[in-house]
Amino acid sequence: MAEDIGEQLFTAFVSTKADGMGLGLSICRTIIEAHGGRIWVEAPERGGARFHFTLIHAGAEEDYGG
Repeated sequence: MAEDIGEQLFTAFVSTKADGMGLGLSICRTIIEAHGGRIWVEAPERGGARFHFTLIHAGAEEDYGG
């Protein structure tokens, strides 16, 4: 993965595909961040891309008065 692409992957309408709309990763980021998490990408030495994300742990329903 080229470094300049890696910096823009989560930006809306940025795509490496000829027919890509560039919305998928932007939507993923929006959803993950809305739930208190974060998403990032790493470029392994052997090539490709490795995506990671975190989310806040939700407690049992009774923790929220349910």
